[in-house]
Amino acid sequence: MRHLVMTLLDSAVRSARQPLGRVTEVLEGAEGIAKAAQKPLETFCDVSPLVRPLAQKCFQDIMEGNKAGSGTLPSLVKKVVDVRVKLKRPDLAAGFDDVLWSSFQPWYKDLQAGSSDAQTAAAEFAIAYCEQLKLALPKWLLDKDQVEALRKLEAAVASGDERALREAVVFAKQTDYKADPALSDKYDQALRKLTALKRLPSGWDVTEIVPDDASKKMFKKADLDDPKLKQLFQKLFDDTKASIVTRDRAARGSGDMPRGYRVQKIISVMNAESWQSYQERLDGIVEDCKRYKGSAPMTDSAWEEWSGKVHSAPHGNAILEGAHLPSLNAGANEFLMFHGTKPEAADLIAMNHFDMLRPQSLVALTVCPNALQDLRAFACKTGLFGAGLYFAENSSKSDE
Repeated sequence: MRHLVMTLLDSAVRSARQPLGRVTEVLEGAEGIAKAAQKPLETFCDVSPLVRPLAQKCFQDIMEGNKAGSGTLPSLVKKVVDVRVKLKRPDLAAGFDDVLWSSFQPWYKDLQAGSSDAQTAAAEFAIAYCEQLKLALPKWLLDKDQVEALRKLEAAVASGDERALREAVVFAKQTDYKADPALSDKYDQALRKLTALKRLPSGWDVTEIVPDDASKKMFKKADLDDPKLKQLFQKLFDDTKASIVTRDRAARGSGDMPRGYRVQKIISVMNAESWQSYQERLDGIVEDCKRYKGSAPMTDSAWEEWSGKVHSAPHGNAILEGAHLPSLNAGANEFLMFHGTKPEAADLIAMNHFDMLRPQSLVALTVCPNALQDLRAFACKTGLFGAGLYFAENSSKSDE
């Protein structure tokens, strides 16, 4: 009887024609015979020579199931687990796992260079297998959160939906996404898609500006410590300071006007919504300018004819380059300008734009300082000539 059992097992395990389910059936039959003989299966017949070919047969089924798609995953996990639980002796079970993982690992690594769907399905099998048998995951394998991150990123990149991209990036940031090449690559794809969708500058670190709450603004302020950039700003302030005093209400009669400026800190404001809105408006201006010959780029003589001589410092593009921002758009007559204002107003402008259409007094901002993040900066109706755009001779002023 023992010889017959071993012959049946050997045939089921080694024959490519025999399905994995047949192995389980033979093992169950052998267990019944061993139980009748009042012996454990491993004592009744020596199955140790079959552990390696058995694990290899299981691995072949795993590869075939992976090709068939994730729909076969539950039944495939059950078949392999059913075989594995029959090996009750610890050394046989450990030997089975060693052979299975030694075949699985190089195959899994090859999948990383190809289809991420196939890699995800393989990882899901391994996770389910380990969970059902209460085994630790191999360190080289994606964990459950990484698999979910990969799925979310794949779906988001395919859809191109901004909310889905942001949610997928936020989820992936909470995992060790850099540890897996395929996951890291898909994460970078999502960032590139989000960057293109929002038309963000290439120099912005999108990972940093995507908040942990995907429903919140893509916003961040970062200090720029480049000494060369600081020198450029200092030169810009030095070259544009004015020695005249006009109708400056705050300093009228006191002579308390700045004689110069010293750059202490440069802060880069990264507001994705503001930037996208600005780029869309810039596109519209470019199209408007195309309709009228000679309107862009405007020559110095044309500017002088329109509004008098324009004084500008030639440092704009150098500053933009140092801050990793696009060059000025001559097709829209784009300039960089200072906006002198109060610190609280500057924070509001950075966070929530500057609204020219609804003039209000910034005095109202002091009523609820804790709500500054939800408020918006408006054109100040108490300006010298009312609400509007003021072009002053000094960078420290706005509505003087």
